[in-house]
Amino acid sequence: MLDPAQVEEARARIFSVRRRNEALAQIEGNGARECPHCGCAKRQKWGKTRTNVQRYRCGSCKRTFTGRTGTRVARIHRLGLFFDVLKDLLGTRSPSSIRVPARRFDLNKYTVWRWRLIELPALSSVSNMTFLTSARSSQPSQTSLNAPV
Repeated sequence: MLDPAQVEEARARIFSVRRRNEALAQIEGNGARECPHCGCAKRQKWGKTRTNVQRYRCGSCKRTFTGRTGTRVARIHRLGLFFDVLKDLLGTRSPSSIRVPARRFDLNKYTVWRWRLIELPALSSVSNMTFLTSARSSQPSQTSLNAPV
C-alpha cells in the first residue's frame, strides 16, 4: 500500500506525462489541417517520418508536410528530450549551464545550445541575458585565455 506522499508523487508524474502527450498530440496532429505551403485543405496521409510522425501530402501543390512544418520544432527529431531541456531552462531555479543538461541527457552541448536558441524568442517575459550569462559561465572567457601570465 502506498502512503499519501507516494500517491501524490504518482499523481504528479501521471499529470506531467499526460501534459506532455497532449502537447505532442497538438503539435503533430492539429497543425496539419491544411497545407502550410499553399493553404489547401485537401490532403492525404503520406506515410510517416523516420521519427514516427505522420506525414501528409497536399492535394494541390503535391508537397509533403507534418503537423510540425512551419513551427519552431519542425526539425527537432527528439522532441521528448527537447521538452526535458526546456524544462531545465524554465525550472524554478536559474538555468544550468549548457554542459549540465548535455551530460544529463547524453546530448552534444551544441544541440542543447541550439534548442535553447529556438525557444529564446518565444520567452519574451524572461531576459535574454539570463540565458547568455548562464551559458558563458560554463566556458572560459576569451580575455582570460589571451591574457599574459
